[in-house]
Amino acid sequence: MFRIENENDLRDAFRNLDRDAVEIPADFRFPIYVRDYLAWRESSGARVFLVFAEPEQRKTFGIAFRADQSRGVAPHHCEWCHSTGGSSEIGLLTANASDRKRVGLHLCLDLTCLGKLESRANLSGENSRVIARRLTANMMDFARRTLF
Repeated sequence: MFRIENENDLRDAFRNLDRDAVEIPADFRFPIYVRDYLAWRESSGARVFLVFAEPEQRKTFGIAFRADQSRGVAPHHCEWCHSTGGSSEIGLLTANASDRKRVGLHLCLDLTCLGKLESRANLSGENSRVIARRLTANMMDFARRTLF
């Protein structure tokens, strides 16, 4: 669990490259207590924002994703929670690695991966906290390998 004190702390979680793109919803009330991660879509739906914390240091990281607007009927597979769905549910989310390079993953477009994983864990008897830690580790791995 981590705490975001105010709007400035939330913006500071993002890299300088992304801060200007961050659209904070008007209904966010601070401080925000976050169990595993915080995700939201901007009003246009073109961007998805993710904030999570490194477990050992509790340092927050933010990723500003751009949602691919591809349409189609072929099912997609989320690389973090392994859910499948159509292009309205799962698609390519990309982030700026630099001014010249974008990187991406096929993910749930609303980043509700944890809820899906917890539902599966409840049905199978798995420990949902272990699954949540594995998910945030995947987020951190993506960020370290490609963004930071």
